[in-house]
Amino acid sequence: MPLHTGYSASKHALQGFCDALRMEVGESGVGVMTVLLHWLKGTELRQRALGKDGKALGAASREHRAEAVSLEEAAQTIVRGMQKRQQRLYVPRRLRLLAVVHALWPALAEWVVKGKVAREER
Repeated sequence: MPLHTGYSASKHALQGFCDALRMEVGESGVGVMTVLLHWLKGTELRQRALGKDGKALGAASREHRAEAVSLEEAAQTIVRGMQKRQQRLYVPRRLRLLAVVHALWPALAEWVVKGKVAREER
């Protein structure tokens, strides 16, 4: 995601780790679920995050607040995913569409994300 390079890199690494761990321990009955979350309400992540200039980013944009998922909704969805032993969980579910588009047409997915980020930066 533009303007969040380090954050994005860490999430990709975590996905790779979870995928590898799932293959290593899956046959022993251990479940590994990767949770892909949208923005969350009720955290101070953005206030504590640093921008490319090293300064705090500050409060979330209005668009983030409008689309953010509550901690309760995220937790309930994750627990249901664990009960179903899902391997990959998107919260909210509509995020899965972006993953499908990215798999089939990466340039379109990048265009959508870049446009979204550009609108939020205004």
